[in-house]
Amino acid sequence: MFKNQLFDLVFESMIPIAGYNPACDLPPDVTVLYGDVIPCPLLQTDFGLSYLVETNRCILSWPDTDAYQIDDGCRITVQPFFNTPESEIILSLLGLVSALLLMQRGIFSLHGSAVVVNNKAFIFIGEKGQGKSTMASQMVAAGATLLTDDLAAIDIKDTRNFVRPGFPDIKLWPDSLLHLDENPNHHTRIIPEVEKRNLSLPNRFHPHVTPIAAIFLLDIGNDLSLQRLNFQESFLALTSNASCRHFTEKIPTPITTTRFEQCAQLAKTTPIYSLTRPHDFSRIPETISLLLSDTIGASSL
Repeated sequence: MFKNQLFDLVFESMIPIAGYNPACDLPPDVTVLYGDVIPCPLLQTDFGLSYLVETNRCILSWPDTDAYQIDDGCRITVQPFFNTPESEIILSLLGLVSALLLMQRGIFSLHGSAVVVNNKAFIFIGEKGQGKSTMASQMVAAGATLLTDDLAAIDIKDTRNFVRPGFPDIKLWPDSLLHLDENPNHHTRIIPEVEKRNLSLPNRFHPHVTPIAAIFLLDIGNDLSLQRLNFQESFLALTSNASCRHFTEKIPTPITTTRFEQCAQLAKTTPIYSLTRPHDFSRIPETISLLLSDTIGASSL
């Protein structure tokens, strides 16, 4: 069994999930085992995934690859089909499966990446292709530390909100790696048929729960601009970028109600900005300077 930490939880797993700090002496919060997922009626998504989302049990099934059962926020059962590559299983465990597990534990999560500057977390959210991981990696190259990539687990408190550390890897397209002076061929693809690669940053990783400074909704545009969102705009940005929203928005459940309440609380207590910038690597230093000066009064890292 492999044992490590992920989202401030100790995972004991038959599968070598990416994580940090082996945590050999700590009892597991989550157990990951191979086994059979219980057969039951599932709902269909538009992209081929079948699912069941309940308060204490969630099931995800890709008919041609694998299925996952998440129980009580502490147990994950993995059922591969047709010799599914381990890399694909790990990718699912680190993404949707972990997001559902966190949801069962009452922990809100965003589809986004986060870095740490001056012991404060900056989270980048946005639609697919808006450069969340690229922005995070460029911040790290400028001196920040990586907190999490692709999935930001958030503890929502009365007046302060905190991001849990993910794992010390970030997923980047070859052009982003090249801009960091990294040879894409020296980095493993996240799955064999996709060009996106894993960049490991163990020495630039921040393994601690960190208070949030700001959240940035990314957009690609012709000009560089940063605008603080009002409550309504912030709430919409959060609900639109909440993890697993495709599974919870169609069927009202106690989980759905809790997630709306969490979005409202986060929108009330955290500065959220719209950050528009050109798809131009030469403008990244200017972009970083703008977001830092407007949020923490610093012009550089």
